[in-house]
Amino acid sequence: MKSADKNFEKEKYIDSLRGYLAVLDKVDDENMKAEICYKVSQIYHYLQKDDPQNALKYAQMSMDLHTKLGEDDLIVLDLINIASIIMDAGDKIGAVQKLDEAIQKAKQIGDDEVQLIAMSSKASMIAGENREEALKLYQEVMKKSQEIGDIEDYFDAVQGIVNVVREEDEQRAFEMIMKAIEELENYIASIKSKKEKKDVADSFSYLYDTASDIAMSIGDVDQAMEIAKRLQRITS
Repeated sequence: MKSADKNFEKEKYIDSLRGYLAVLDKVDDENMKAEICYKVSQIYHYLQKDDPQNALKYAQMSMDLHTKLGEDDLIVLDLINIASIIMDAGDKIGAVQKLDEAIQKAKQIGDDEVQLIAMSSKASMIAGENREEALKLYQEVMKKSQEIGDIEDYFDAVQGIVNVVREEDEQRAFEMIMKAIEELENYIASIKSKKEKKDVADSFSYLYDTASDIAMSIGDVDQAMEIAKRLQRITS
């Protein structure tokens, strides 16, 4: 089990899959069995995106175990996982339905964190054809994540909004992403530990990447270079 976990962390998916399947039937603890099933489903999803049969099999096993154990928050994550699997298999309608189930379940149990994950997942999934609803969902995520101090979901939602807005107005999207970077840097400035500052900046480096990319797209090469330097000053 430990070996399989290490291989999973190192993204050695074939080796980790072999290890998980070898121990699955030998595990008595149902929490651990559910965790293994969840990871196996993710591995199969990665390896067999066009054929969801194996990924769905183990995703459902994970959800069945979590249902039996009464782990409602993990059921929400199972639903999100299933949505991702069937989306990649071409069933977008079914995927959105699963995400709606996940959002409703999260609201019922009052778990803000998994609700934000489900809402962001749905917003990302529908942004291409339902811009208004996607923006509304991202805005809800921003508001709720601010209320509970969840900066990860907050900036993920900002990134989502920027991606949607960029399709129609790159200049406005650029202004939005730069405002987000200012917010992030103000937050980082409040951190005392230099290592923690670097870790936080690294985890949100995608904001700088997006800002640089938009700057290049609108022809502002100097600004793009300056944005890259801003990140380097924090992480170096």
